[in-house]
Amino acid sequence: ARHCVRGAAQLLDFCRERGVAHRVCGKLIVATSESQHGDLAEVAEHARRNGVHLRPISREEARELEPEVVCTSALHSPGTAIVDSHGFMEALLADAQAAGAVLA
Repeated sequence: ARHCVRGAAQLLDFCRERGVAHRVCGKLIVATSESQHGDLAEVAEHARRNGVHLRPISREEARELEPEVVCTSALHSPGTAIVDSHGFMEALLADAQAAGAVLA
């Protein structure tokens, strides 16, 4: 998991350098019942041990971020991003071809 944190940062650097569309939009991990609150706490602790900051938030805070969400509580991962996968693959292809690779 610690490699995932470094890899995510490297992926965003690559996207910025190569002009690949991406957006750091965050993510919610939700509990839909009180019985899942312990599970959320375990997820948060596991993430913390691996260098990932997840912020516990209330149902109201989650709805401010995502009005349609139905939950009893949530964890917010503000650094989660989405990447244009096709643009990413095209950038990798361009790098490979620039290095002499021939792909069909």
